[in-house]
Amino acid sequence: MKSLAKFKMSVELEWHLNNGLGISECVFMYGSEKFCDLIIEVRELYNKGKLLLEGRDKAIASLKTGESAIFEGKKVKLHLPDWDTHKGKAMKVFIDSGKTDEKTGLHIAKIIRFGSSELSIKNHDKGAADNFQARHQCDSKTDVNTAGFWSCNIHLFAKQLGLKSDYPW
Repeated sequence: MKSLAKFKMSVELEWHLNNGLGISECVFMYGSEKFCDLIIEVRELYNKGKLLLEGRDKAIASLKTGESAIFEGKKVKLHLPDWDTHKGKAMKVFIDSGKTDEKTGLHIAKIIRFGSSELSIKNHDKGAADNFQARHQCDSKTDVNTAGFWSCNIHLFAKQLGLKSDYPW
């Protein structure tokens, strides 16, 4: 992540830039307001052409990561994969349903569950990861509204989820 021009930015973003840390290495607690605010700020500045992003940072900024939505009456954050505690080791992510809540004006979220509670993410094993990518045709998974997209792109949040590697799964 590099600044392309002088512009007004938060102290948090300035610190990340000065320390050579991108949003994929954000120092704030995963899912916290500061974490989400930083990602949203980076997305807005990237879209205005003020930041240069590459790799995982660019991929995260292209999503709706950290934006607020409503799910079953509760405020949630979009595009932040997390362990689904009700499903063992399975994962879940909230996505935008395309509808808006009349009371709050926020988007209504829906949940996508992916992965298996009986299997683990072995992206630290290059052979297993390459096999998974080929078998699931990860290069063609571009629709964020599908479990396949999230299964293939979980590596974007490897650090935050405690995965052993950020190698693409």
